[in-house]
Amino acid sequence: MPMQAEQQESEADTRLDGPERPAETGKSALKALLQGALILAISNVVLKAINFFLLPLYTAYLTPEQLGINDAIANFTSLVYTLLVLSFDAAFSAFYYDKPDESHRQSVLSTVWFTLFGTSLVAMLLALFAEPLSIAIFGTQDYAMALRLSLMGVVLNLWWLPFSLDLRVRSKMGLYSIGTLTAATAMIALNVVFVVGFKMGYYSLILSSLLVNALELVLFGLFCGRRPRVSSLSAPLLKSMFRYAIPMMPSGLAFWTLQLASTYIIMAFGTTADVGVYGVATRCSTAVNMISSAFFTSYTAYAFQKANEDPDAPKSFAVILSIYYVFFTIVCLVGSLLGKEIIGIMAASEYAGAATLLPGLMLGQMFYGLNQISSYGLSITKKPIYLAISVFVAAAFSLVANFVSIPLLGPLGASLTSTASYALLFALTTHFAQKHYPCPFELKRIGITAAAMVALCALCFPLALPARLAAIVAGTLALCFSFRKSLRQARRALESMVRRKKGNLP
Repeated sequence: MPMQAEQQESEADTRLDGPERPAETGKSALKALLQGALILAISNVVLKAINFFLLPLYTAYLTPEQLGINDAIANFTSLVYTLLVLSFDAAFSAFYYDKPDESHRQSVLSTVWFTLFGTSLVAMLLALFAEPLSIAIFGTQDYAMALRLSLMGVVLNLWWLPFSLDLRVRSKMGLYSIGTLTAATAMIALNVVFVVGFKMGYYSLILSSLLVNALELVLFGLFCGRRPRVSSLSAPLLKSMFRYAIPMMPSGLAFWTLQLASTYIIMAFGTTADVGVYGVATRCSTAVNMISSAFFTSYTAYAFQKANEDPDAPKSFAVILSIYYVFFTIVCLVGSLLGKEIIGIMAASEYAGAATLLPGLMLGQMFYGLNQISSYGLSITKKPIYLAISVFVAAAFSLVANFVSIPLLGPLGASLTSTASYALLFALTTHFAQKHYPCPFELKRIGITAAAMVALCALCFPLALPARLAAIVAGTLALCFSFRKSLRQARRALESMVRRKKGNLP
């Protein structure tokens, strides 16, 4: 999928003028969440699993240096996208349900689309200066064309993002999944053709992404059913959305720093080949969010809705956080302690060093997921400034820590910094969120068990395979025992849902 595919949300509707669907409440909202999450989980897992299992193909045909060049370009264009999207992706979801009428929702789509069309002109302008940009990043203008093509991909992403956001908030998960899987299939096919057939190196990934961006614009535009209308533009709405989004715009830059700036620090103190090895580890660590990204796509709309309708929403959010933590910590344990075997199977021998990077990157992904759940309190109460503060502090820490650790430890320093930075982000966000939207999170238990799991990974990583397998089993049992109350609550909720479903059968 294109570089911003995971940052953008989508759904679909086939009619624009049909009757308004009543909002789901209570049990129906939970049902919608689970159904949406299941559909999205299937599509996202399939997408990421296919890309994951094609990693041996890519590492066989692309050298670490070529993969590093691709990652450096992708991260730069991701920065451009982050700046040009103006945090309107977050504003879209926050304002969509402010009013129940269809004209308001049409106005949200139109206002966001025309705004992002305007910002896309900046990306087009940057493409004209690809040569000096290439010199600034790589010290040579050899990669100007690759940068130019990637910037055009940013333009297309900005154009289809509002359609995908409109689809997401309307819970049209079936059409969303069709679009996602179609684009994923096209991406994989094009990658194979360009990588294996034409042997185009890093250009293979860039060209594939650009072509799939164009396909997504067509697919999600058709599936959405709504069209941006000049007549639906709203200056008061635009002003309100800017007021909401402005505090989040600097945090978007800080978040890019937190996630991707390490690429350029690794390149400054090492080589593009080091970036390529780090990139392979990063791709493998995405196993942690294979399902979580699908869950959060559906969870966002559910969280806003449930917070407005259910006084017990904070208790539900606390249980969800605990369940998420247990499940994905177990995934992290497996990925971290079996990293040698995973990298050995999935990548060529040139990338063997990626195994030592997996534990830090996977644990970082886990803390990032926890942060997404705990931060909803600030989104619900519309306190984005505290999200910005949290991200800025974590990004500043990450930047300083990377400049200290990478010269000493190389890419391993970036991996360890990832864990520490996302843990700090989670701690700060949760601190602020609890002041404005208290939830009975099991924070002390999470902190103690997280420290124990980090120690377990550090101690057992060098050991033989049988010892690491035993450590995985022991860690899993300890986690399940520690959070047995939340697990029982989740089990009872699922059993109740099953009983109700059976009771409704004819």
